[in-house]
Amino acid sequence: MGGPTASPILRPAVPPLAWVVFGLWSGSAASESVSWHVYGGGTAWLHAAVVAVSATILAVAVVSRHALAVLVGAGLVAGTVVGGAYWSAWRAEADAVASLRGDVSFWAASDASPGRFGSRVDGVIADTTGRECRVQALFDEGKAPEAREVVRLSGSISPPRADERGRRLHRRGCAGTVRVRTIRSAGWPSGVFGAIGRVRARAVQTVDKLPGEAGALVAGVVLGDRRRLAGTPAETDFRTTGLSHLVAVSGSHLVVVASLIVWALTASGVGLRVRSVAVLSVMGAYVVATGMQASAVRALAMTGVAILVTSLGRRADRVAALSAAACAALIMFPPVAFDLGFMLSVAAVGGLTLFSGLASRWFEAALPGPLRALAEPLSLTVVAQLATMPVAVPIFGSLSLIAPVANLIAGPLVSVMLVTGLVGLVVRSLEARVGEFLLGITGSLAAMTVAVASRLARVPAAAVPVEEAAPLIVWTTVTAAVIVWAVWPAPRRDVARLGLAAAMLLSAAVGFGPPARGGAEVVVLDVGQGDAILVRDGPAAALVDTGPNAAALASALRRHGVRQLDFVVLTHAHDDHTGGVATLAGLHKAGALYVPAGGEAQFDEAEAMTDVRAVGLAANDRLTVGSVTLTVLWPRAPVRDAAENEASVVLLVEKGQTSVLLTGDAEGDVLDRLAGTGELPDVDVLKVGHHGSEGAVSEPSMAVLTPETAAISVGAGNRFGHPRDDTLGVLEAAGSEVRRTDRDGDLVFELTEETSVRGEVRGSCATLARLPSAPKAVVRERLNRGSQARVPDSQRAEAARRAGRHAPEEARGRRRGPRLQHERVRWRECRYRRGHRREQYAAVHERAPPCGGPQRREDAQGRS
Repeated sequence: MGGPTASPILRPAVPPLAWVVFGLWSGSAASESVSWHVYGGGTAWLHAAVVAVSATILAVAVVSRHALAVLVGAGLVAGTVVGGAYWSAWRAEADAVASLRGDVSFWAASDASPGRFGSRVDGVIADTTGRECRVQALFDEGKAPEAREVVRLSGSISPPRADERGRRLHRRGCAGTVRVRTIRSAGWPSGVFGAIGRVRARAVQTVDKLPGEAGALVAGVVLGDRRRLAGTPAETDFRTTGLSHLVAVSGSHLVVVASLIVWALTASGVGLRVRSVAVLSVMGAYVVATGMQASAVRALAMTGVAILVTSLGRRADRVAALSAAACAALIMFPPVAFDLGFMLSVAAVGGLTLFSGLASRWFEAALPGPLRALAEPLSLTVVAQLATMPVAVPIFGSLSLIAPVANLIAGPLVSVMLVTGLVGLVVRSLEARVGEFLLGITGSLAAMTVAVASRLARVPAAAVPVEEAAPLIVWTTVTAAVIVWAVWPAPRRDVARLGLAAAMLLSAAVGFGPPARGGAEVVVLDVGQGDAILVRDGPAAALVDTGPNAAALASALRRHGVRQLDFVVLTHAHDDHTGGVATLAGLHKAGALYVPAGGEAQFDEAEAMTDVRAVGLAANDRLTVGSVTLTVLWPRAPVRDAAENEASVVLLVEKGQTSVLLTGDAEGDVLDRLAGTGELPDVDVLKVGHHGSEGAVSEPSMAVLTPETAAISVGAGNRFGHPRDDTLGVLEAAGSEVRRTDRDGDLVFELTEETSVRGEVRGSCATLARLPSAPKAVVRERLNRGSQARVPDSQRAEAARRAGRHAPEEARGRRRGPRLQHERVRWRECRYRRGHRREQYAAVHERAPPCGGPQRREDAQGRS
């Protein structure tokens, strides 16, 4: 009963070339770092020093006669030399880009990547002299060329700046950017690439006729074209359910699809040679359908050799074949060492090559008789997810618990979809009706896949945020893989079933997560140039606005351990307040959606993303989050246009005798009207409207509000100049302590029953790297305790001085000293390399006595 279930699986050997690839990868990464340092003003001798160190390591390894060290050392030397040569050429290209002017020819190497302000396309430009440089072009929406197309364009051409964006371009191998102003088509290049580009463009036009999200999914799966899928609810559902790899041009996609095809053909009794031909034909057609994008060619190289050798029954060479493909990719194009698709491909293919056979046997031992047929596809999905976890979790900060089930259901559908879609496109050129019929089947399969992803994405705890536990997950996964490979345990039925039960219990525990932190608090989240404010009381949580983008909001909510939201309020229809709504369809689902009354029709996209119908809010409406009450003060009547600042929902957040006023983008004129009718209370904290713009507050309204603290949600180095000096002056003149997300990070205000408010600034430095003046990315963040209670702020002091000089005499007479008692201070030091620039930011934990409590309670009672 407890003995081995079958003959053991032989443990794959790790070939010598795999250790060379490890050294080659490390050498390429080291060369890139040195090159970037030199580009930023460092010494060119540094690269020679790195090569010398690598050569010394190799020499020591040779003398010690340790074979493993020799292999890694050889790869390290090769990586530093090849990488150094590549990035030396890159610096020459960057210098050339700085001198380019006028019209240039641009060859698109990939599909456009849609963004909020247009599309990015990697490609090669050439001027009239024939000088070529690899760049990233920024096109207006809808104007980007197709992959492999040649266009003539003009615009602003510039080399990378020495900042974080420039570093990303450096790692992509792009020597500059082109902000395109004019564009005109120049046709397709001659030769094979031009022919493939034309074929692919016709295929894109054909697939574009398939409607809706199903058509977008077909374009992504069959053609590797994710432009239609970007930003849709389906994309969010695929990310939540761990199915994103199925629409990515990567080896992790192809290896799963090809393995499922092999499994299905084997189960059907198809011969070995037929299986090999079928798999290679599908992959070859896929590479052509994607326009021979570099990622697709790499995926074919890594996946084809592994699947072909597996089909031929030669186990011992699978890892060697993968190592050879990875080695060739790193030598030919060193920036691939930083390509996410390449890393996921190597991890997925390597994990499946090493562990899929053993995992399949263990699943056979654990599953009851009728379900053992699922052991093979289940092992493929589970091993692929575990293998890519060390790469994906630190980057995405989330873990899909529903992924094994989702891949088990959707994986076969996508495999059939890929085959029927490719065959349909080929047949359509010969017999249109048959081809259209096959494409119709492909669309139906895509619709089924979208429905599966949508249903599974709404399962509670389908995906959970794990940003804080990412290092632990990475090291646990890597350590477990090493132990399993070293021990190579034979499957035993009793142990397998016990292990499966333990894994299910662990998944359930991760899904429920740790108990929510107690206490009520209002958190002004650091999401850049936008608003996102969290109101929570223990496990109950609500969100007011979602910030400018989903990634910033997801990161902020993960920082505070939020998994579920009782409701979301979108104060008005501006992108910097609604742009992150896509996050709410993934990790953080909203129970209800509230918007300004009368403007419900302007939030249809938010409704689609959250799968919740919008409900209008007007004055005197009340919401609750645990023991915290949110009272709507504005708008008084249904709004005409929810995209106006004046339409913003203004909320009074109260617990006991403490209060926080959330204003959205409502400015001083709205607050003055509320003050004139006696509806504006005295508050402890004011969230300043419209990011501290000119006119955001006024002296009459501040005289009524008298907030202890003024919180400003604003992005570092924003192009609007927020917050404005005159607004800062009014706040200082009213005696309010100003806290800003661009300098202090997340602003946390804890509400207690003891009629006190406490504001703790928990710095995240999330937006500091976006400062245009910063010559480098933030090199290091460190939180240390300090003894000082306050950091001098020259800009704020100057604003206060000016406000004090120009303020009316009676206003200066009413000005209060700070009532906040500092309990503890944390310091954050952000250093920049160039010029040894240093800036310090205070993180202050504050407590204040109640202010105006009785008057505020009377106002609230009057409204109720």
